[in-house]
Amino acid sequence: MILLALVIGACAVVLFAAAGSNRDAAEPLAGAEPGAGVWADGSPAAGEGAADASSRSASYGGSFALKPTDSGHFAARVDDPAGGGRKVVQLTTDESLGDGHAVRMQLNGAQRLRDGQEVWILNEFYFGPDFPDLAADGWLSLSSVYGPPGSGSGPNTLSMRYENGANRFTWIEQPGGRSTLWAGQPATRGTWHVVVRHLRLDSDPDKGFMEIYYGIRGEPLQLQQLSGAASGQTRRYYASLQEGVNWNGSTPNSLNISNYHKDDMPGWEGQIPIYFANPRIFSGGASPESIARYSASH
Repeated sequence: MILLALVIGACAVVLFAAAGSNRDAAEPLAGAEPGAGVWADGSPAAGEGAADASSRSASYGGSFALKPTDSGHFAARVDDPAGGGRKVVQLTTDESLGDGHAVRMQLNGAQRLRDGQEVWILNEFYFGPDFPDLAADGWLSLSSVYGPPGSGSGPNTLSMRYENGANRFTWIEQPGGRSTLWAGQPATRGTWHVVVRHLRLDSDPDKGFMEIYYGIRGEPLQLQQLSGAASGQTRRYYASLQEGVNWNGSTPNSLNISNYHKDDMPGWEGQIPIYFANPRIFSGGASPESIARYSASH
């Protein structure tokens, strides 16, 4: 997966903005590291970050809108479809724009996730009542920690597969898709799903690790049992920075959110929206309890 920066005129999409500092995770990290989420000030603005909306055949991300449209890809800040008064991000793909392999609408954060850094990454996902089932051989990438050289599937991606009669959150061992490390909870429609990755970024497979916590918004987060090559474990040690994939030896990774999926799946027609609460990155000293409280109140 090659992530392409796209700027429209003088306007780049900002994925992360500064937030108040609190090392106990009542607030996200501040200063030199990512803090608040997508368009925290309420609108796209010039600054760090990039957007990528494309099928793989499009160059430099193709074209997309920064507001809801009746056709084409778009990224927009909209009212929470579940109510509650907050604003969330809608990433919508137009299935007519695929290239036979993939369709993508994606937002990328600033490159600030460094080798040796331990973080907690909060994502929230919402799928509307008409969201289609994935094909048996289908796939959907929702959020990844990724960086240069950007060659192939990243090792830290939250994704979705159709397994055991339902769309399910997954973590697939990459590159190569050798093992499903987390065959997670069903991605039920009409519910905000909270997924938290406790991640150490490291090219050393004995030092890099990831744990996954899951819960419905407003409920406690539960540490997930892993599967496949990590069966019986809750923490997977691996090279979360992989040479030649998401690590070139020096450039930090970024956090992205994406509606990036296999093209030409049955039932995937017209425009397909996915909703994301603003992603947050917390310090390594955070706790699932404090992150759950933060999620429930923002």
